[in-house]
Amino acid sequence: MKTAILVTFFLIMGATIMAQNNSISVIFSPQDYGIGLRYDHETEKMPVGIYTLASYGNYTMPFGCHISNHYKVGVGITLPDTKYGWYTVGLSYHNYGEYDVMALADSFNTEVFNPLSLDLGVKAKLGKCLSGFIFDPIKWEGTFYFGINF
Repeated sequence: MKTAILVTFFLIMGATIMAQNNSISVIFSPQDYGIGLRYDHETEKMPVGIYTLASYGNYTMPFGCHISNHYKVGVGITLPDTKYGWYTVGLSYHNYGEYDVMALADSFNTEVFNPLSLDLGVKAKLGKCLSGFIFDPIKWEGTFYFGINF
C-alpha cells in the first residue's frame, strides 16, 4: 500500500513538473507524528490550482493505546485570495493499520476511523518560500507544511 501511494504521488507530480508555478512541501501532522510530501501546481491561465499530498504516521495515545500505519492521500484545489495567499479545499483518503483504543473507549472520537475526510486550509508564498496549514473539521486534526516554489 505504501509503495502504491508513493508511486501514484510521484507519477502525478512528474506529469506536471515541467509547468510553471510548482511547489513541493514537507508535511508534518502533530497528532500522529506524520511526515509526508505535498505538491502544488498553479497556472496563471486558470483561476484555480491543484494539489496532491501523501503522508504516513503512527498515533500514540495514553494508557498504551495506539493506531499504527496511518496512510493519508489527498487531492484538492487552491483558490487565490491575494498575490501571496490562497485558500485550499480538498478530500483525503485515510488507511489505518493495527490499532488498540479500548482503554479510551468512553472518550475516543470514532470519526477518526472514517476513511474520507475534508481538508480546509490556507497557504502563503513569499519569494521561493511556501508555508501553510490544513485543518480537517471531521477528524479535528491539523497539518503544517513548509516548502519551496520552483
